[in-house]
Amino acid sequence: MISRDTARPSPEFIRRNLIPHLVRTLADPSACVRDSAVIALGKVGGASEVKVLNRMLRDPNRSVRSAAVIALGLLQSEAAIAPLCAVVRAGEKGIELRGGRKPETSLRATAAIVLGLQEDHASDEMLETLMQTGMSRSESLEVKVNATIALGLVRCPDAAVDRLARHLKRLAASTWEYTRIRTHAVVALGRLLKGNSVPADAATVKMLSRLLLGDPDNQVRRSAAIALGVVDTDAELAPVVVSRLARHLLSDRDNPVRNFSALSLGRVGGPRAFDTLARCAVRERSQRGTYAALGLGILCKRIASNTDLAARRQQGLKVLRRVFMKARNLSLKAGYAIALGIAGDHDAGPLLLKAMKTVKDPDTRGYLAVAMGMVKFTPAMEYLRDTLRTANNMPALEMQTAVALGLMGNRDVSTFLVESLAKEKSGHVQASLTQALGFIGDRRAITPLVRIMKDGNGSAITRAHACAALGSIGEDSSLPVLSNLFNGHNYLSSTPSLDYLTLIL
Repeated sequence: MISRDTARPSPEFIRRNLIPHLVRTLADPSACVRDSAVIALGKVGGASEVKVLNRMLRDPNRSVRSAAVIALGLLQSEAAIAPLCAVVRAGEKGIELRGGRKPETSLRATAAIVLGLQEDHASDEMLETLMQTGMSRSESLEVKVNATIALGLVRCPDAAVDRLARHLKRLAASTWEYTRIRTHAVVALGRLLKGNSVPADAATVKMLSRLLLGDPDNQVRRSAAIALGVVDTDAELAPVVVSRLARHLLSDRDNPVRNFSALSLGRVGGPRAFDTLARCAVRERSQRGTYAALGLGILCKRIASNTDLAARRQQGLKVLRRVFMKARNLSLKAGYAIALGIAGDHDAGPLLLKAMKTVKDPDTRGYLAVAMGMVKFTPAMEYLRDTLRTANNMPALEMQTAVALGLMGNRDVSTFLVESLAKEKSGHVQASLTQALGFIGDRRAITPLVRIMKDGNGSAITRAHACAALGSIGEDSSLPVLSNLFNGHNYLSSTPSLDYLTLIL
């Protein structure tokens, strides 16, 4: 997690010096600038911004309307629940919000999923809207899927959790529901229990194990592998979960099931999970070995603060460094580098830097840069700055180098990133510069970014990225709210609105 204590703008600073500029930008003639300003307003605003965002639901541009719905979700304000529910239901109130038109399906699907972001405001109206929408036979598939995903994200009283869990189990076990709904109901069940600190009981573990072992649809099996790693289990059930996941990592016929099983073993943890992942990472010179290394990285990160397990962590880090140094396949080497980054192995920094200076492939070098950012290897900062300056016509390397600099959290680099944003022509690289500025969270960047945003002579895409950077800097979290959507998510079974949210994130 990045420390943004003294650098981050205060709520008073945001209210006085940032929000008024964003509100004025909502009238910009460029739709891409308007939708970026809308998202930024959702990140930094509060209940008082609900009315202005409601008005943006009438914007003539579809992307701006979608951004307005997302922004209402990002506010995480109780005042935003009623308009979001109205859009999902598409009744009289929803038609009024849309300026006399029925909300389009894509808008309703987006509204459904961002309802799940309202962590502290799970009202009865919201839960009923999501459940009824997800069960409606006449509803569109995307809206139903997103309503199901949202149920896994809500935070609510224990009685409501029990009710939602039963609902999701019915969907997961259904023989008549669409596969995609069943796929996301399985993951939603795991995330619902985990998010509300409700341990999975033996019946739930048995159901997920049964789906993993024998469901006829591979997407459902993949989600079951994910869910078994997401849920909390007691000391008696954990060995059962580890045994099941280890079996599927080593012998399942489906590659994604093996991969998700490896990641879940890292989340569950324990001696057998550790040994299984370490052996697999060393023996397998394939994608399975890379995912085992990623799972081992997750496990090492989980036990980093446990002094009783310090020796085991060091053993795991030694394994990760060993497979990284021995790897000749660049794709695998990149995966091992990210595993070291996840594990937080700062001492691997010199190995990563040496490899980045040696490897010629720009994609691999980009992953090595990100890994150094993840472990906060600041001695590499000057090299990364030079790389960013000279990586012309290599957008992937530029993108990931910018992110690495942002992950290191050194505020001195923010001026360089703002200047680069103003000069850069590649939209992909601008996006990474924007993300890097968000990681750093330096309030000193706000004034020059506002200047770029308001520059009528600047390109629309540059001004849009300036808006996005302002929202990321002002966001009240080191992790974006939207990241909740993708933690423990089956990314192999997506929807158009989820893809759009991925781009925004």
